Amino acid sequence: MPFELRIAHVDYNDPTPCVSGRLVAGRYFGPEDVELALEDGSVFRTSVGSTGASTPRGWPILPEHDTVLRLELLAQPPGRIAVGTVLRGIGLSSPPPNGRRQSNDWLDAPVF
Repeated sequence: MPFELRIAHVDYNDPTPCVSGRLVAGRYFGPEDVELALEDGSVFRTSVGSTGASTPRGWPILPEHDTVLRLELLAQPPGRIAVGTVLRGIGLSSPPPNGRRQSNDWLDAPVF
């Protein structure tokens, strides 16, 4: 299951925006491609470049950890990011090498 993060704050002081919030669904394993809503209602896709976490209680990050994630986005959106909306992980956009399946397909297995 892809992760979902409720955006609580957006910092525009860096070259690209950083969004922060808490997970509402899924598991956050690390940077991947994401989609989020802009204030004009459009959807913007980019990648997470780096991650910060306050008071992490384990890995992967789960909603019950109540951890605030700070995700640095790799691209500047064409408009303002809508605070209060849900940012969704959409996995990795690059095709897997040699026809292999992406590991994202297995991350919902009980072992994880």
